[in-house]
Amino acid sequence: MSEYLQETDPRKRGREFEDLCLKRAAAEERLGRATMKRYGVQANYEPKTKQFRPLSSFPDFDGNLTHGKQFVFDAKVVAGPSMPMSDSNAPTRQRDHLLRKWRWGVPSFYLVHLLPRQLKKSQEAEMTIALPTDPEMDEWKAVVAGTKKSFDREELCRLGFIITWSTPPRARKKLPNFLPAVIHFVHRIRDTRQLPTENFLVWREDGQFMGMHEPHEYRHWKDRGAKIVPESFALLA
Repeated sequence: MSEYLQETDPRKRGREFEDLCLKRAAAEERLGRATMKRYGVQANYEPKTKQFRPLSSFPDFDGNLTHGKQFVFDAKVVAGPSMPMSDSNAPTRQRDHLLRKWRWGVPSFYLVHLLPRQLKKSQEAEMTIALPTDPEMDEWKAVVAGTKKSFDREELCRLGFIITWSTPPRARKKLPNFLPAVIHFVHRIRDTRQLPTENFLVWREDGQFMGMHEPHEYRHWKDRGAKIVPESFALLA
């Protein structure tokens, strides 16, 4: 049973999770840190049926930090072993919008709530993860190419940012605290726009030397707090 979601109907859990995200956003707005709203639903008018047909949706939410930085995300609830990337679960239009936003410097992600899962000999814990839609990630390149159909729980944990739940002022229950993920992605985007053009040396936080690495590996080590020194600087030392 979920610690955070009360709805037992799988078809309604997604809406409940979205509502909790909006309540968190309202709390953040009261604190003067961010504001957020739902994306509007678009539709095409069909003259033959004289009815409006909803289009594949944009992501669920569009927000701004106090200094004006935009962020965009879509909320998902996953009960199974993985998050499918099929068009019925993650519409291509929605996914491409998130990837395009990141490319233009906007923190964008899937906010994925993994429900607890009972296995034969163990149990997978309930957790919430912000999966960045960075188009330079190999995983997203594979999704776009059609060779990757889902993200399993291990991948979500490895690639994403863990979200904690807390009770903000004037709230009665724990709500997903997604703002630290937004700020983390702001810094990640800023750092990756300053990628080195040469190889670099890496030392872990504990001082252990990790060797020389190529420019495309910069983000991997930067995200882990490693000390990075360009090869040319090291040769001058």
